[in-house]
Amino acid sequence: MDFDSVYFLFQSDGYTSFFNTCIFIKDAKNKSRANEIMESYKRLLSKKYEPLSEDTDNLGFKNFSGGISPLWNGNWYDFFSMLSDGIYLTAVHTDVIKYSENLVRDFGNKYGVRIVYGPYQYVKEEF
Repeated sequence: MDFDSVYFLFQSDGYTSFFNTCIFIKDAKNKSRANEIMESYKRLLSKKYEPLSEDTDNLGFKNFSGGISPLWNGNWYDFFSMLSDGIYLTAVHTDVIKYSENLVRDFGNKYGVRIVYGPYQYVKEEF
């Protein structure tokens, strides 16, 4: 599968860098095309992450998530603590972002359909 852009994100504790997020994006000119791309993501991800969870976002797009976060240590008590703390627990999820009017005018694509691994917060930043 080809993508229009890919982002690799890292975080550091001052000594070590951690790869914590990867975002793959395919651009879509309209809602119909965005839905087609999302269905192809669903087919692709369901081969590895079964079952996939499904929900609908505020733009009306279906989103999917699956797998287990590498931050989970296997302890069920910790799993429920992470859940109650709002920490993202799945390995991968999809979503659709709506581009700003300036980007739509300049590049012609209204949406970015994403596959996102992470983000995983390896470093606890406290200020």
